[in-house]
Amino acid sequence: MTVFISFAEPRGMGSIHAPGIGQVRARESLTIPASTTATFANGEVAIVVNGESTAVAIAFGTTPDAAATAASAATTAGVVIAAGGWLPIVGKVGDKINAKSIS
Repeated sequence: MTVFISFAEPRGMGSIHAPGIGQVRARESLTIPASTTATFANGEVAIVVNGESTAVAIAFGTTPDAAATAASAATTAGVVIAAGGWLPIVGKVGDKINAKSIS
């Protein structure tokens, strides 16, 4: 199972209503279950794409756990991304992203 994650700077495209992606600092392909080795840098967003044919859960934090059903100091609760779907994430500096399959 594969989840693709790109850490990038958000940039405008001439209007506040037309956000875009600036420089992409890092991209990872995760074979789940796994966590990124890259972490969020200041001001970055992560674009998470589910390349699977089934839904996956992702979470972010210092020790993220996508299976978490409630947030803690180390992880957000897991959020589901549909098969083929994507989600922008705004984490804190130093956060990693974890992805797991769900049933």
